[in-house]
Amino acid sequence: MHLWNNLFNFKISVVKNVVTMKIRLYKKAENKNGTRTIHISISYKGVRCVTGFGVSLNDEQFDRLEKTIGGQRVKIDDRTRIALDLYNTIESECNKVEGGVVSGFINITDVDLLDIINRCKGHRETAKRTGLKELFIDYIKCNSKDKNLTDGTIVNLMKITNILCAYGNNIDEIATKSGLGGFVEWLQYEKKLSNTTCRIYLAIVKAFLRWAYNNGYCDNEFEKYKHKLKVADAKEKAIIYLTIDELQKIESIELNGARKSIRDKFLFQCYTGLRISDVDNLKWDNVKGDTIRVTTKKTGCFINKQLPQQAIKIIEEYKEKDYEGNRVFPKFDTATTGRYLKEVAKMAGITDEVSITEYRNGERTTKTYPKWQKLTTHVGRKTF
Repeated sequence: MHLWNNLFNFKISVVKNVVTMKIRLYKKAENKNGTRTIHISISYKGVRCVTGFGVSLNDEQFDRLEKTIGGQRVKIDDRTRIALDLYNTIESECNKVEGGVVSGFINITDVDLLDIINRCKGHRETAKRTGLKELFIDYIKCNSKDKNLTDGTIVNLMKITNILCAYGNNIDEIATKSGLGGFVEWLQYEKKLSNTTCRIYLAIVKAFLRWAYNNGYCDNEFEKYKHKLKVADAKEKAIIYLTIDELQKIESIELNGARKSIRDKFLFQCYTGLRISDVDNLKWDNVKGDTIRVTTKKTGCFINKQLPQQAIKIIEEYKEKDYEGNRVFPKFDTATTGRYLKEVAKMAGITDEVSITEYRNGERTTKTYPKWQKLTTHVGRKTF
């Protein structure tokens, strides 16, 4: 199959300048069914935009499309006609500019050109684009309103924002199959992150790129990237939990201030099986005698559970406290909780070794750690 880089070459005058539209086969984008995606290249005064418009052709269809070169118009595939219709729509928009319908629209930038293209493709009109970091922050703000993100989640998303921007600040380059693949390789070999962490970062960046695509900021070629990040399976994963003896060691330590509250919340998790998000949001209205009635934040399930004596003893100490929102326990950020929890476990002598298997840079590794180093709020739920 031949690669035709210039099937159509239209020229139209816009503000006494020439707009060139080229429809070409994008060589790198071969689909699983053997077709290739057609992309549009539009240039104006040295400014160029490349974008797809939803048409993929096989060899036979592409050969028929090639017959239109040189101005010869023949009856061709219906999907190919989409290209011609798109060109006519773009030409109409440019004529509006030339005719003064859009006032002050003289110095067309890549953003202006992309706006015209996206309007003609049926996308919503985009705002002026800023840097990648500003776009990611807008994405976080939208999700914060729609999904009621916690402060800890927002902090983690900002961390990923900084990592993504350290790799590159051009969304058009990242939102491609090769660009997203390059980002994953950079995480693996430059940042030395485990495959598990790479998969988490990849999922978040893909969610951001889908939001950006839906808002007209980039194409969706990145969807073609399929990772090959192997992670430890269920048999290889170590389930970390505390024994009764270890629980008693942590419970017997004399603490005060934030460390005591974080220790108590963790023990409450161990005795009730609640997630830390539900413990943080637990209010006295949810406590009826020796029973709690809560709707979990993560799954929306309603829980009506009788508390064991150990859990009742813990919350009894907080009855005279007055925390914001009538909460039972004080709330701390994720980083502080994790740091103090490890300190407490180390003080309690939780030093039994645990082996962690992970995949990094394509290699399987197993490392041994003292248990206190791997203690997180998730361990409370596993201990229950």
